[in-house]
Amino acid sequence: MLFAVVFLFIYNICFSFIPGTIRTRLIISVIGLLWFLKNKIPRPGVKIISGILACIFIAIIFSLINRYFDYWFFQYLVLNLLYVFGAFFIAKTLVRNRNISINDFLNLILVCILVHNIISLAALGISPLQTAMYYVQKLSNLELVQGMMVSKTRAVGLGDGNFFHGGAISGIGLILSLYLGKTGHISSTKCILSFLIILVSGMFIARTTICGFAGLYLLFNGSSRDRKRLLSITLKLFIVGAASMALFVVYASQYMNLGWAFEFVFAYLEKGELETASSNQLLTMYVLPDTLTSLFMGDSRMLNPDGSYYMHSDAGFIRHLFYWGVLGSLAYWLLQMYICKVAYEASGRDRNIRNLLVTLLIYMLVLNIKGFIDINYMFYMIAAFFSVKAVRNENRHSYQ
Repeated sequence: MLFAVVFLFIYNICFSFIPGTIRTRLIISVIGLLWFLKNKIPRPGVKIISGILACIFIAIIFSLINRYFDYWFFQYLVLNLLYVFGAFFIAKTLVRNRNISINDFLNLILVCILVHNIISLAALGISPLQTAMYYVQKLSNLELVQGMMVSKTRAVGLGDGNFFHGGAISGIGLILSLYLGKTGHISSTKCILSFLIILVSGMFIARTTICGFAGLYLLFNGSSRDRKRLLSITLKLFIVGAASMALFVVYASQYMNLGWAFEFVFAYLEKGELETASSNQLLTMYVLPDTLTSLFMGDSRMLNPDGSYYMHSDAGFIRHLFYWGVLGSLAYWLLQMYICKVAYEASGRDRNIRNLLVTLLIYMLVLNIKGFIDINYMFYMIAAFFSVKAVRNENRHSYQ
């Protein structure tokens, strides 16, 4: 049951049997909101909510100045507000029902990602399973998904397990496997296996999965013993990984189209250049505002009236720049750092958690070079877990 709740919160699925476009993360978050209307939310949660409200206030001020209201971005900020309640509700449920550690919780998240990606990759070779995944949920970009199913070039995932977001979640899985291997919570064998499975399956979902190699930042911090353990795992990973990838390419090429997932590899072998069609297109999306007002306060636009991206740029940093300029972008990224700081303080200033949060923050910044995305739900869940755990411990001491 707890596995299902965490899975649905991470993958944010819009099931076909649910009316409208309501997604599972919103449902869990609304339940969390109703719960905390009767129960006090821990102080770290209040701090995060205050930070999001400050960003909403800035967005309103800039919208009034620019005389334009972008509904999409406001609903994005409001949803983030609700997701805080969902994360704290999950943490409350986990801590109340069983005495687990943060590493157990992170391992649960890793297992969720593993299960999803294995199902997604299996569906690429099993047509009935892929069809079932297609019909069980409401998907955007239907024509693209249908083309994927016919050509067998990309895996169909569940909810946010598709396209760019699916690659982002897979990258989180890579980072968590390295973190848990480094801290010794999972064996080096499990670490390597989980890393390789998520890497290969994630590449068929979105090639941004490879950004999860940002997890190697963990090699440069932490205790000497932990760094040596991760270095040993990394060396084994590259040796085993190279052999495994070679075998996979030879075997899997008989059953699926590898051209898209490993396009950059084939491009390097053929032309000596590490590039893809999408990476070349990305370079054309880096355009800057042409007025000082737009540069500093943006145009308060994320989308054009026809639903396309404003200024036709998909790059996350550029979309923020055109929405609320340098000032608003600075406030937004400071908010991300503040959320990490709150989570770190809630952990009792645990050094390992600090290193994980910094790694995830760097990872999110790298992802925004390609597209607009956040992984705040991860930060919320980490902060919520420690907060609820601390409250429970305080109540136990008070009772004793």
